[in-house]
Amino acid sequence: MRFTAVALFVACALSSVAQAQPQTDYWFVVASTNNGRAYSAAYIDTTRISQRGPYLRAWVELQFAANAPGVMARYSQAAMLTEFDCEQRRSRVLQMTSYYRSDGSPNTTTETSNWQFETPRTAGETTLLFVCASAAERLNNANYVQLDGMSVAEAAEILIDVQR
Repeated sequence: MRFTAVALFVACALSSVAQAQPQTDYWFVVASTNNGRAYSAAYIDTTRISQRGPYLRAWVELQFAANAPGVMARYSQAAMLTEFDCEQRRSRVLQMTSYYRSDGSPNTTTETSNWQFETPRTAGETTLLFVCASAAERLNNANYVQLDGMSVAEAAEILIDVQR
């Protein structure tokens, strides 16, 4: 039940696992939640987008703001292996590791969530559109920001601060 609540939120609200800084050339800030306040930001490493049958898979990393409400308040970060059905505009989480805010310890689950259709004009839909786009479309779309030398954590702080 706990995984379902977190997975549902994460799928809808789509940061970063700060233990190892990624090579930022391939990371894009894709989406952030903003229900009057910014609570999370989503990132995707384009080198890890892969085709699996009719679906695409990507690691979506989330950074949660310190003032995040509800379930998010317990976690600072999450990394999700997410599967995208571009034709049907839906996604599901295959594996998720969340990092507790209190001590940084990981909590991993491999329970696959149900398919969810992405609601229009949400961070989830924006993430799906990014993954399903071609490499050229990703680079030429002003809605996506390439990190280009900035760490994922630094970009998350800026993004979250800007949207407050």
